[in-house]
Amino acid sequence: MRKFILLVVLVLPACTMGLWETSRESVWIDGFYVNRERGELLVSTRDGGYLFPIDDELARMLLLSRRIEMRPEFRGFAIDRENNVSGKLTLVIIDPDLSQEDRAVLKGIELHTYGDGRPAYSRQLEGKRYEIEGELALLKLDKPLEVIVTVPDSYVVAAGKIIATPVTVVIDIATVPVVGFYAVLIMATGN
Repeated sequence: MRKFILLVVLVLPACTMGLWETSRESVWIDGFYVNRERGELLVSTRDGGYLFPIDDELARMLLLSRRIEMRPEFRGFAIDRENNVSGKLTLVIIDPDLSQEDRAVLKGIELHTYGDGRPAYSRQLEGKRYEIEGELALLKLDKPLEVIVTVPDSYVVAAGKIIATPVTVVIDIATVPVVGFYAVLIMATGN
């Protein structure tokens, strides 16, 4: 009996916890535009775009990425219900032979050593998701880049989860503390 109660206490919360996990989806970046005067980075995707305020240091790095080979890495990107997006961008410099001009651009930019020993630049980005209408002078990428983004479920999907599992939600809220109390009591008394 104790094993059954312990199993119920451990398994039931896990059933509904899976329902509330955030979803992840792929966003395919196909181009970007740096407006240095306004301090903005516009990233275009297959189905819209993202606008990030940036400083001059990041603008210089992005413009330099047009001339030298860099590997971008995207970590922890997430979008909330108000279309705010945030995450960390790292640009790893792959090109081993930089020209004097490229070295001059990098002077004064805070680089760090990446795990493989290459110089890299990292920056936390926070911006907004938008729909893009019309044509922009974007730097189109040779190959689209995939970014995995954490997105909240839409209100319809979240409501569907609640409607589809009302008994489970009630069990988690009302029964688990009571069953847990009895399980601890039984284990403590040895009965």
